[in-house]
Amino acid sequence: DTRIIRDVVDLGPYEFQAGVIPDPTAPEGSRELPPTDADRQVIPCLREFQFGTQVSTRPDGYRSGRIEFNLPITRHYGNFGDDNQHFTRLVDQQAYLTLRVFDLDPLQRNEVWVNDCRLQTQLLGLNNRWNEITIQFPSNCLNFPNAPSLPSDLNKNDIPNDTRLNPADNTITVVVDQHNRGYKSHVAWATITVGGVRPVIYLHGFDPECANDRTRALGKIREYLDNDRIPNLGARNDGAKSIDNQVRDLALAYREMQRIYGLRPASARGVADPDRILLLGHSMGGLTGRRFINLQHSNGNPLVEQFVALATPNMGSSIAWLAINFCNVGARYSLSEDYVQKIFNPANDLTRSWYSWATQYNDSELSSEHMTSIAAVAILAGITGDNDGVVSASNTFDLSYDRNVLFECYIGRNDEENCTAYFDGVLHNKIVFFRSVYNALKHRMGIGQIVTSREALGSPAPITPATEAQVAEIAPAQEDAAEFATIFTQAGTLNAGTGQSVSFTVDPMRELLVSVRTEATELAFALRSPSGTLTQAEGGFVGVANPEVGTWQVVLAAPSQTTNYQIVAEGDADLVITSDSQAQIVRGTSGQLAVIVRDGTIGRSGLNVTGQVRLPGAATPSTITFSPDPLQSGRYVASVNPSELGPILALVQISGQRASGASFTRETLLASLAIAGGIIDPNFREVAGEDSSNDGLYNRLQVTLRLNLPSANTYQVSAGLQRIADGQGFAASETSVNGITGNTTVTLSFDGSYLGALNFNEQVRLAFVQVSAEDGTVLDVRSHVGANFTLQSSQFQRPLLRATISEATPVDLDGNGRFDELVFTGQFITEVADSFTIEANLIDPQGQPFSFSVQTQTLAAGTHVLRIPFRGLDIAAHGQSGVFTLSDVVLMPQTREDIEPLRLQNAFSTAELQSSAFAEAARLTLASNISVARAVVHVLPETSNYVFAQGQEITLEVIKLDETVNFLGWRVDGNLVTTPTLTITMDRNRTVEALFPQTVYLPLIRR
Repeated sequence: DTRIIRDVVDLGPYEFQAGVIPDPTAPEGSRELPPTDADRQVIPCLREFQFGTQVSTRPDGYRSGRIEFNLPITRHYGNFGDDNQHFTRLVDQQAYLTLRVFDLDPLQRNEVWVNDCRLQTQLLGLNNRWNEITIQFPSNCLNFPNAPSLPSDLNKNDIPNDTRLNPADNTITVVVDQHNRGYKSHVAWATITVGGVRPVIYLHGFDPECANDRTRALGKIREYLDNDRIPNLGARNDGAKSIDNQVRDLALAYREMQRIYGLRPASARGVADPDRILLLGHSMGGLTGRRFINLQHSNGNPLVEQFVALATPNMGSSIAWLAINFCNVGARYSLSEDYVQKIFNPANDLTRSWYSWATQYNDSELSSEHMTSIAAVAILAGITGDNDGVVSASNTFDLSYDRNVLFECYIGRNDEENCTAYFDGVLHNKIVFFRSVYNALKHRMGIGQIVTSREALGSPAPITPATEAQVAEIAPAQEDAAEFATIFTQAGTLNAGTGQSVSFTVDPMRELLVSVRTEATELAFALRSPSGTLTQAEGGFVGVANPEVGTWQVVLAAPSQTTNYQIVAEGDADLVITSDSQAQIVRGTSGQLAVIVRDGTIGRSGLNVTGQVRLPGAATPSTITFSPDPLQSGRYVASVNPSELGPILALVQISGQRASGASFTRETLLASLAIAGGIIDPNFREVAGEDSSNDGLYNRLQVTLRLNLPSANTYQVSAGLQRIADGQGFAASETSVNGITGNTTVTLSFDGSYLGALNFNEQVRLAFVQVSAEDGTVLDVRSHVGANFTLQSSQFQRPLLRATISEATPVDLDGNGRFDELVFTGQFITEVADSFTIEANLIDPQGQPFSFSVQTQTLAAGTHVLRIPFRGLDIAAHGQSGVFTLSDVVLMPQTREDIEPLRLQNAFSTAELQSSAFAEAARLTLASNISVARAVVHVLPETSNYVFAQGQEITLEVIKLDETVNFLGWRVDGNLVTTPTLTITMDRNRTVEALFPQTVYLPLIRR
């Protein structure tokens, strides 16, 4: 084979040389012979900006005369405008046609046409051999598809599923030396490569008022992109929800862009590289974009070529806790420093920036060449601020990308940017309106930059992970090897017909092994966790990883006769290192950083506790040594003296000897111990309830703090409530103080109806306490203030919609011994009458949703017992056994928009369930080798996931959207069927492919 790349060459008028071409009537062996391996000449996987078609793999494709075929372009390149005046701004002026051709004789003269353009080039290659030839030609010879019509109010509407890009056909003609008919050639496949601009997806950030209703709007970004004719789309992300919820919104926007602009994912059949996008995230949208990229990258699907985080709090932000609406608690928690650390640096690696670009799946880093952070600061009267009114520049720049940009807004200067007109005290919200910011985006993201056809034809530059951290400041920790010790034994006698339960207590450990031995056979038993989960033993043995701390039970089932038994429980003891919850240090003074070391059941000795600590503002960690606290066993303290406000990071390392005498080393990262400013009294806190309606229920929770204010200015005070059990924040409040100097008290108020909806009785504490100056400068911050207190939801006013799920029951509807449904039953209380939509997800034992339930009920005011059913077929087809969880339950009124919908997470968990106990299911895998813009496959009866009952009869038919499509038939489990309508019995998992000629490899989108 040979690969020849030629420019377009004008060969001049055709000159026929008689007698040079062999006589086609001469004996076989010295004449034109068809290829013998044509069936193996399959089109290669397509790269970005490349389109292809299989021309012929059959021997009869070897012929003289005209070889003509269609090669569609299936991607939108932008709005060229009237008379194509913007064409050269959006499409590379040169394109490439690649042909896989057999048999090019040295004197053979061919013509190649693309639509109406004759490519005056000689096809040079090898005689009686396969040749791969690439020809360069002007891209204006090609036909490009127009974007489909979109909803007029795109900001507030989803794009309908049937809105899709219609491919543009391009006719390719190869004329095999028509003047000398003895020549023949065979074209196996062809590709067109034509470079262009990448589309842009943008998304907004946090919604403090829950008022955006999933809008796509982001300042003037869309207006600027449309003016430049760049394909673009805003994500309809809900800024009041968690980052992971908004990642799903971003994924939906990418899928919409796939449909309307013809982008191909890496999962598309016949595609080597995904069609990449440029991604812009403003504020919290930057964190959502980072999370989206991490998930895609770790799955081997790098969709984003360039990413800009615009005014993004890359270290998290406590200011979100100032928004006290119930609906945005997910977003507020996602913006907390602890949560951001968990999802972007779960490896607890202090060698890189704390919030660096690590993915939680493969712990790799994306190259900073593909990322930029843009921060904004306001300049007034020559004084430069350090923030945009919400997010500081240092927070945005924490990722330390190579190409960070600082945008300076001059208040009062009458320049072309007119910063004064846009600045209303919160530059953070206005940065997306400035043309100069958009120009910076264009430069950093490559908006409007054409990927050349030559680049696309060669290997594209993928986003690759960095090989390792650039500077290894701390050596990696060595895991403490497993060392099992007996933590519990019990022996006794069991009599026939009785059961017995025995208990033991588990300290912190990583693994628990329990066995039961009898004189004759192994005894049947189960292990019950402190939270009530049962794990069945097999062969007299059961093991649990990372067991709960607390009291466990061995539940015995009696054998058929009296027998002696022995229970043995062993554990791999863990060494748990936690920060001292009371450790809060004041800036500018020496304070104690304290950690508590809890050993498990295996005693260790000779403990040496050291650490690396990064103080606020410090570029690198410093080494410290912890000393034992003489007043408290297991507590170790070290002295630090921070000069700035912010979090402390401590990588604590413990070494010593195990009970066996062998040495060990363990380490853990303790994140965000508070550095305070000395204004907030850390010990004073008073709590009281307010019952303004005199109905015996509190409508507000009042919490009083004591402050020592340095001057008579205006101060902002904010705080939240935090669960002790899991550390989650769940409510927030703010107030202001004005004109007071010295000691004073301030009261924060929390909404009682929100607290009443939580339905718990738990220990909580006042947390995330912060005092800021009027200009937003943080003066003092405390991770918590005062002692813990008990919060009982029953003491507060209840919301209008409430529910408790109490039961999960598998149901056998047809009496065949297998379950057809899994039904959750609960009590729903509605204080108003309306028609309600009830939605819920079923979560598998791995934490993934896989089945969805939706229904509509008309309910009067009162108490109702409702059923939430899930198909047993879904559980059987999913194939997982274990504990299933009802989650994402929504009770939504259809007419009363003034009533907040009820939402329940992790509402109820089942006992252990076996997927084999449910109705036998069969799954249909459906494929097609043609664009869904031209034809789709309709399956009856309709299902959302192509899962059917075993033995069920289904029908498939092709619906042509393009009447020129020629349907060939079906490939059913590898066998060809040529009937136009297919009826099959789902007696097993079946695979069906709809077959069409001249395939363009595109993803199947099920309809």
